Amino acid sequence: MVGNGMNLNFSAWFPPRRGLRRKPCRQSPRLCPEPQAGFTLIELLLVVVVMAILGTIIMGSAAYVNKVARTKRTEVTCRVLETALVRYRSDHGKWPIGTFKPNADGYVIVKGKDNAKIFGPLREENQPRERRIRYLDESTLYTLDKKDRPVRLDKTSGEQALVYMTRESAKTRYFTVTINVEADTAKVDAPEKNN
Repeated sequence: MVGNGMNLNFSAWFPPRRGLRRKPCRQSPRLCPEPQAGFTLIELLLVVVVMAILGTIIMGSAAYVNKVARTKRTEVTCRVLETALVRYRSDHGKWPIGTFKPNADGYVIVKGKDNAKIFGPLREENQPRERRIRYLDESTLYTLDKKDRPVRLDKTSGEQALVYMTRESAKTRYFTVTINVEADTAKVDAPEKNN
């Protein structure tokens, strides 16, 4: 005991560690194995099952996040293409519709591979020398090569149709362009982008 009645007997607080006691064996001591600490088969199986469940949850959420990211990336690309069309209209005083004629409602709707005729004039190399303005960031856009494989637009030349992929190794789809000549607006859409 010390001064204020505290007991400083540490052995009472921290009892000495004792090893595993050996059970008495009726046979010779050599035939009785020492008990060993370790995990049982049930404990190991339980850990494996829990890890498998957690892995499934993580993989499912990662697939969902990838799908949402692809959809958002396609939506942003559509807005970028719309901005490029509006900038072209502002600089040249006309839409890049070429030989397309507006329908009775004043709309020019271009689908499939024909979108190359709309987006082609937006490319820097097709601009007159005094008007070389980059309307598109071609490194983020894709087209198809001669073997119908996706390739970045900046790796090609000339008029190329723009495509987007909904997921890896899926069918490529073309952007659809809708220009309202009367209202002076443009809209770019990616049909079936959620598939």
